[in-house]
Amino acid sequence: MATGKNVKRNKNLKAVFNFSHRESYHDYMGRRMREENAKEKMLDSPINTIQQLMCITMEECGELTQRCSKIMRKYETLDQIEDKQREKLLEEVGDVYCMIDLMTEHGVLDWQHIYARSSTKKDKLKVWSTLIKE
Repeated sequence: MATGKNVKRNKNLKAVFNFSHRESYHDYMGRRMREENAKEKMLDSPINTIQQLMCITMEECGELTQRCSKIMRKYETLDQIEDKQREKLLEEVGDVYCMIDLMTEHGVLDWQHIYARSSTKKDKLKVWSTLIKE
């Protein structure tokens, strides 16, 4: 026997799910295709592409920064770095490299300019760092 509470809940469910009108398979598939097309259009948007490239690159650079900081706090020399920490560093460097590669694939940057900038930075490091020895 249905209680007043159950009857009220069943009426609310009918209102929410609209059981009186059942969607046909054809209508369902048409709706799903329209939803998928709208989703693809959103993902193809140039604004969305640049936002994704920049945001994910920022996140990956942040993760690399954190990993470098953890290694710097824990170890004093390169030979002290444990294999597990090197693997984690490799993961983060690889992720940043992937994002740089994706930037070149999407035409944001090109490798020729990246290599030229890298060479410029190495010249500066020769003066201001002991990393590069001539």
